[in-house]
Amino acid sequence: MKNLKKVQFKTSPKPWENIYPATYAEYLRFSRFNDAFSDLKSKEVLPPPPIIQKERQIDYEKIANSEGEKRVLKFIQVLLANFHPKDLITFCNNLNSLKINPSNIDKDKILKYFAAYYDGKNNAIFFKENWDYLYHELFHASSCVPTNGIIYSGFRQYYYNGHYSLGSGLNEGYTELLTRRYFSQELFNTHPYNYLSHIASLVEIIVGEAKMESLYLGSNLRGLIYELQKYNSKEEIINFLLMLDHLNDIVAFQEKISGIKSQIQWYFNKIYEFLVKSYAEKLMNLYKDGQITRDKLDNLISEFISTFTSRCKFENVTFKTIRNDVLEHILQTTLERPDLCLQMEKTRKRKKK
Repeated sequence: MKNLKKVQFKTSPKPWENIYPATYAEYLRFSRFNDAFSDLKSKEVLPPPPIIQKERQIDYEKIANSEGEKRVLKFIQVLLANFHPKDLITFCNNLNSLKINPSNIDKDKILKYFAAYYDGKNNAIFFKENWDYLYHELFHASSCVPTNGIIYSGFRQYYYNGHYSLGSGLNEGYTELLTRRYFSQELFNTHPYNYLSHIASLVEIIVGEAKMESLYLGSNLRGLIYELQKYNSKEEIINFLLMLDHLNDIVAFQEKISGIKSQIQWYFNKIYEFLVKSYAEKLMNLYKDGQITRDKLDNLISEFISTFTSRCKFENVTFKTIRNDVLEHILQTTLERPDLCLQMEKTRKRKKK
């Protein structure tokens, strides 16, 4: 792009969006994001697939003869101990027919971009060397229902032909969150799903842990969207999901970001704006119903925002995830309390000590 000037976004419906400087022509280059959003915002997100119990017993003999036996058995033990049977129907249906590194398929071709991968169409897991990734992929297998040319996988749904896909970013983040929660994986801070897992944890605070786990295992993206629509519009929710999808693509396919840094910075600001607004709306509803006091509301929103990652690294480029003036404006418009930023700073310092 030659001689492009930095301008404000032309479609900004809210005054504080004008403080995100970016090249508008650069923004329009992202046809995947814009086309997908234009297409999806006029459609209803697909309802969850029917979950019908096909398997009632686990074939332990087959598992004993499979690759990764010890980890698969540990995974079974943990899920049976921590989840309600109604949430494990897909898990039981897929487990007996699950294939791990099948020898008749060229896994190196499949793993060109990934260290591990779950093929929902064929119910198969592929990975290279790190066996710890198996738990993450087993969660994918426990939440995946392919039907009528569509794959419903946790919080992602997509067609085999690739003409529709939504929720991959949140799905990877939440899958990793569950992996760490139940298997205590010691992962480096540079793990590619660190940021997405962090965002998924904030969505879970808004929705509730038990509810979100059940929706994930039920492959119910639309149910999650309905939960979030209590606090935000469908258009903003789809926008939020698509931004996470693009960030996931950048990580997965090692997309060069040198020319799109301002777009990624815009994503970070919009993602946190969505989360703060949604949680603040939830707390305001509780306050108006007399379920929490104003002090409790202030403390909860302060704790929520104090957990935000201040900086994030993508392809060795560090970004500030949300600017203070953006955050102050959100708090002013949703709670009429920009001074909460001071309280959050105190909370952060107390946590550091």
